Amino acid sequence: MKFTVSKSDMLLGLQRVQNVVERRTTMPILSNALLKVDNASLSLSATDLEVGIQSLLPATVKEKGAITVKARSLLDIVRELPDTHISFQTKDNSRLEITAKKSVFNIVGLPAEDFPEIPGFNSEEQIPFVRMNGKTIVKMLDKTLYAASTDEARYHLNGVYFETLEDKAKAQKVFRMVATDAHRLALVDSFEALFDDTSWKMFQEGIIVPRKGLNELRRLLSEGVEDFFVSIKGKMLLVKREGLFLSMRLIEGKYADYRRIIPESMPS
Repeated sequence: MKFTVSKSDMLLGLQRVQNVVERRTTMPILSNALLKVDNASLSLSATDLEVGIQSLLPATVKEKGAITVKARSLLDIVRELPDTHISFQTKDNSRLEITAKKSVFNIVGLPAEDFPEIPGFNSEEQIPFVRMNGKTIVKMLDKTLYAASTDEARYHLNGVYFETLEDKAKAQKVFRMVATDAHRLALVDSFEALFDDTSWKMFQEGIIVPRKGLNELRRLLSEGVEDFFVSIKGKMLLVKREGLFLSMRLIEGKYADYRRIIPESMPS
């Protein structure tokens, strides 16, 4: 593997995957980022087996290949390099050499073949995605995420409940987010989050989206994204936008019956 990429692009990609990397794990490879080059792009991937992320960056590729290296170590090195293009090259299939002007660093890596497959990534299957309003979703997450439980014993409350329903009074279809830790409850509705009947039907059954995955989504949307695309595949929620792919394992189980503790009609 041999390629060149700008420092600014590499920093952005590494910062995007950093929060997904598992720092305390019995599987050392989960502390690593997967670097893979193919044609004219570099993909940086990370997973903790529950949340996965892939960032695509433009690169000048001289030789295709892949390797995994410690994500934190790589980020620390790239930060210290001069503001120029950085060259990466694998040596002996287990070492990554990093060069920028007169600076040269080496990191020992692990084989790319040992990196866990992230559901939905590089899939040849045609997965239907629907469009969502990025700005609206950010506002809704800001009003609900704080109330999600952090108590692992209440696993089914460790996320935000997404569902769609009909507002009969206004004769409109609504996208709703709900979060609770059993002491407080946050609920927010939107008529602007979804764009069509297909997206409305996708959430009709209701899903529980994990807090960590939503924190990553919130972070990525804060980059100023207008719209993004989502899909549900089995027990995974898949999110994509230009140059980015995020997946998160949905929380199984029945969400709390929040309707019992809120008025039947709420002021808009």
